Amino acid sequence: MLEALPVLAAEVIGKNSIELSWNSVFSATSYNIYQGSSQIATNITETTFTVEGLETGTEYCFQVSAVNELGESEKSNEACETP
Repeated sequence: MLEALPVLAAEVIGKNSIELSWNSVFSATSYNIYQGSSQIATNITETTFTVEGLETGTEYCFQVSAVNELGESEKSNEACETP
């Protein structure tokens, strides 16, 4: 299990898109992305991810977790934005 947590930031980058970015976690091999309680992406190997197709004027909140061969970390801070 990973003890370090990613620190997540969110930024509106278009009418219907939010870019998520986070710090690299030592020994993480990939990252999982969550929107609310739903996992929306797995096995992400970069430290950015773009969420597209969002509804303008609606707030969206996300979290990220780090993954390695020992398991998954706790979820990061929650980052919210409204495109």
